[in-house]
Amino acid sequence: MPKQNETWSAGDEMTSAKLNNTGFVSFGGDGSDGALAISSGTTTIDLSSSAIVVLNYTSISITGTADLAFSNPHANGTIIIIKSQGAVTITSSTNPAIDLRSLGGTAGAVRTAGTNGNGLMNGPEGGGAGTTDGRIGSDGIRIVTPTVCTKFIPLFCGGGGAGGYYSAGSEGAGGRGAGALFLECNGALSISSTINASGIVGVDGTVVGGNNDGCSGGGGASLNDTASDTYRGAGVTSTGGGGGGGGVIVIIYNTLTSNTGTYSVAGGAGGNGGIIGGAGSVGYSLVAINTEFI
Repeated sequence: MPKQNETWSAGDEMTSAKLNNTGFVSFGGDGSDGALAISSGTTTIDLSSSAIVVLNYTSISITGTADLAFSNPHANGTIIIIKSQGAVTITSSTNPAIDLRSLGGTAGAVRTAGTNGNGLMNGPEGGGAGTTDGRIGSDGIRIVTPTVCTKFIPLFCGGGGAGGYYSAGSEGAGGRGAGALFLECNGALSISSTINASGIVGVDGTVVGGNNDGCSGGGGASLNDTASDTYRGAGVTSTGGGGGGGGVIVIIYNTLTSNTGTYSVAGGAGGNGGIIGGAGSVGYSLVAINTEFI
């Protein structure tokens, strides 16, 4: 993981020195952002259009009716890395308690392809954008390609769904993809809330008569990045936009108090309008004990 405020860009590499240098921030971070403790209302963090944002807390508490949201993601999606030196407690009754929706690849306007999602680490690229030929994109964007790394956790943002395309009628725009969250808990984890990294539903089109096919592709998640007719709109009337691709939720903890949380990573459904747009691909979630990081 990068140091606080370090920027990674396309083409950067993780060398053995980067992987093993003890001067880098350890698991759980350096606590430089203090404690995050919210119990009511919405707390919104500005992502400043960055592809990767790293936050370092001493502890995290999202309780009561509080929720954590984000604004101004990168056009290709933002990967949010949150580190906690101590306990992480997420028990808010607000649904979702952490909202990663609309933080992925930008949705396509009518008759326009969606935007690819960013991806991090030596794994699959970010979600491929939906295309106006009715398919998900085959490639996304890989920010970092490690050259010395035998184990990794793939992090990626869902691609944006394409806008509907039809020769007559009023088509719908696509749905935006979801972002990615990597949460490090160097203390005890207790979570019962919902974290939502679902793709956004495509916009409905207007039904009209006609005999020409229309189509719109759903946004791709990188674990399902090959073109497939499964994601093609079908029918003979106007079409809704493709759904956005689901994102990623990864939580790594040192000790577990309770995990009854709900982790939503579904792809957005295609919009209706006679021809239903292609659905976005599903992302993935992982909650696991730390066995690899120090």
